[in-house]
Amino acid sequence: MTTERSHDRQRFQIGSLRCLVSSDPHGYAEIFTELYRVDHAPADERSEADDLVIEFVESPESPAPASAPGEASGRLLVEQIPGGHRLSTDPVTIELFQRGGENRMLVTVTDSSLDRGELSFHFWIMLNRVLLLLDRLLLHAAAFVVDGRVIVVCGDNGAGKSTLSVAFGLRGAMLLSEDSLLVTRRSDQFMVSGLTSQMRIPRETEDHLLPGRVLDQKITEDGRNKRMVDADQFFTTQLGLDLPPDRIVFLRSGNITRVAPLSARDALVRLIDNTRFTYRFADAGDVNDHMNLVADLAMSIPAYEATRDDNLDELDALVDMISAP
Repeated sequence: MTTERSHDRQRFQIGSLRCLVSSDPHGYAEIFTELYRVDHAPADERSEADDLVIEFVESPESPAPASAPGEASGRLLVEQIPGGHRLSTDPVTIELFQRGGENRMLVTVTDSSLDRGELSFHFWIMLNRVLLLLDRLLLHAAAFVVDGRVIVVCGDNGAGKSTLSVAFGLRGAMLLSEDSLLVTRRSDQFMVSGLTSQMRIPRETEDHLLPGRVLDQKITEDGRNKRMVDADQFFTTQLGLDLPPDRIVFLRSGNITRVAPLSARDALVRLIDNTRFTYRFADAGDVNDHMNLVADLAMSIPAYEATRDDNLDELDALVDMISAP
């Protein structure tokens, strides 16, 4: 993206959350799109469909420090203000409020000397907390649609989410996400939407399931050789569409192929573990907001634990178990 284009009004989506950047004189929105690996497009006109209007402002004034001497710079403060909330770290302040029925987010960067990596860190902390205020939650998860049913698969790096996504895609499933999923609470129902069609495919998965078909750039992540590919090259995909999940599966790697039901309590523990690195909390009230949303999710969707045999010859059996009616 050119510097000139980064200053234009633009739109991007984080899952189903439609964002309009109304003012961005320094191109900060590009950091948002890189963090969530989403695309952007020029926005020539306002749309009634916008969920969040974002304005970036740079201020020469120094804010009150969010961290006491010796405390981590990732400390986040959240306070209520008339009509909304104010979130603060040392170099960034966000005001989130409703005006005329729309959500507006004013982002003030008070230290323009920060390098891009450090500013990304603060944006990540704060925007994830904004999502929580908007009744949304990020999951480290894959998701696909099988016979009209949405299956969500959570797991740590290396658990096999990418491998399972490829296996389901080859069977004709529609892929929503390979790694990042937005959960949205609408009244008493939860919906999920995928963030990006990018996939990171391990070399052994490529050799076993897509031999000779992956030609994109090689990357290395977590000590494993992977390729970054666009799922649209191989599979049917759908981004940004809210769909109700049918089940949630917590995947791990092992030496056996097995799927077993999980209680809501055990699902809650695993959801907390899945999201704990995504959020910073200002106080007990922040923790309570997060716990309420995660607990409601755990109570509302049937949950399972799946173990993936490291032998990829057993993959078909696992797909059958996970997708069984």
